[in-house]
Amino acid sequence: MGCDIHFHAEIKVNGKWEHYADWSLSRNYYLFAKMAGVRNYNGVKPITSPKGLPEDMSEVTQLDAKHWKSDGHSHSFLTAKEIAELEPWAETNCIDPEFKWKFHSKYWGYLFGNSWAGFTTYPEDRPEGVEDVRFVFWFDN
Repeated sequence: MGCDIHFHAEIKVNGKWEHYADWSLSRNYYLFAKMAGVRNYNGVKPITSPKGLPEDMSEVTQLDAKHWKSDGHSHSFLTAKEIAELEPWAETNCIDPEFKWKFHSKYWGYLFGNSWAGFTTYPEDRPEGVEDVRFVFWFDN
């Protein structure tokens, strides 16, 4: 049985996490391994072990998480710093050439015209009022 990801991008505005987007990401076990050690068949060093869902996630993300109930597993999130680590790694290490070529736009789009990693890498380009960013995700089989 395959493993799929449920993926939400959130931004923090005025102290509150807001839902920014959700994407239907293709199954990529190499990426899943890097994000949280899920389906790690190739000895990839994960950015983090699953941390659970953040208590302060957006209402939209909460609704989706509740929908998946016990079918969801390995719930986690990546901070802005962890996203900045993930993006360049994925661009050079993901096995699927199509994935590498269209990493930003095809997989999780842009954040106000920049890559999500740009939030950390280029703080001078942060949109006014956006205090933080994160990816919240879980998997199902």
